[in-house]
Amino acid sequence: MPRTASASLWRPTARSYRWSDGYPVLYASLDLDVAFAERLKRTGFQRTPLLVGIARASIARTLDLTSDQTLATFGLSVTAVTGPDYAPSQRLGRELFETGVAALLVPAAIAEVPTQLPRFVLVRERERQERTTPGVGVNLVIFTGNLRPGDGYREIERFLCAIFGLSPGDER
Repeated sequence: MPRTASASLWRPTARSYRWSDGYPVLYASLDLDVAFAERLKRTGFQRTPLLVGIARASIARTLDLTSDQTLATFGLSVTAVTGPDYAPSQRLGRELFETGVAALLVPAAIAEVPTQLPRFVLVRERERQERTTPGVGVNLVIFTGNLRPGDGYREIERFLCAIFGLSPGDER
C-alpha cells in the first residue's frame, strides 16, 4: 500500500480523461462512495489498495453542470457527458477552461457500475464494511490552472484502505 505521509495526493493530471483533452485537471468526488464507485469501474473484483484524501474545497468560479437543464444550454445532456464517448464532455471542458472557469460540478459516470457490482467491500484499519455501490453522484473537476487567490482545497483527512467489488450473490 502507498505510504500516507509520502504519497502525493491532489496532483492534477494532464492526461486526457472525461473533462480534459490534455490540460491539468484534478478529479474529485463530493461523496466517498461515489469516488469508490469510480475506482470500481476500473478495478472491479480486484482488491485495490488506495490512499484516500478528503478535502474541503472553496472555489469561486464553479459551474454546476449536474442537471439536464443546465447542460441543455450547451447543447448537451447528462447522458451525453456520462457516456462512453468523452468527446462531448472534453469539448465543453475545454470551452469552460478557456473562459476561466475554475471548477465544475458534474454528474458521476457510474450508472452502470451497480449493475455488475451492486455491493463492494471497504477495508479500513482492519475493519471490513460491506457497502451498496451508488449509481449516481456528483464529482468535482478542478481546472487547477484557473485557480485564483482565495480558491483552494484543504486536506482534512487522509487514510489507507482497500476496496473490491462483490457480484450479485457474492458472500465473501
